[in-house]
This record gives sequence, C-alpha cells and structure tokens, in this order.
Amino acid sequence: MNEPGIITAGRACEWTKELVEYPAVNWVLHYILLSVSSAYHLIAKPSGDKHFVKVSADDTRGWLSGYYDWTAFVTNADGDKHVVDTGVIKVLSA
Repeated sequence: MNEPGIITAGRACEWTKELVEYPAVNWVLHYILLSVSSAYHLIAKPSGDKHFVKVSADDTRGWLSGYYDWTAFVTNADGDKHVVDTGVIKVLSA
C-alpha cells in the first residue's frame, strides 16, 4: 500500500512503502506534510526491508482539514538525505 489520498482527523491510518534502493534496515523514511497553516512530520518504522508508517487517532485528532503537499525523504546514519517521492493528501475533519 502506498500513501493514502485522504486522512480523517481523529482516525488512525497506516501504510507501508517499499523503497528498493533505500531499504528500512539502512534508511529512515520521513514525511513532511505542509499546508498553508500547518505542518506535520511523520517517521516510518522498519518492517523488514519496507517502511511502515502508523499515525494514531490521538496524533491526527488535532490535524486541520485541507490539502497538504507532502514530501517523503530518507536519511541514514551517515547523514545522507534523499527525496524519494512527493504528492498531495487531503485531511478531512472528524
């Protein structure tokens, strides 16, 4: 599963992202979601070689509705950073 197109504030959401060139055993996947008035930073956990993102209902409860541009990037222990994907997500109010 890739990034969801919609997240509802106050509800949990999760997805897995496979990045063959950046396996989770060596890289950490981050997401930055930006809107006109809000910003959120998500950090994936490793699930084998894949990256698993889980955002709890408590974490999304205060999210403001609207469209967010997101950027996904990976980092490693050496301080390397690479943008791996971008997109748009809609946050709905609960």
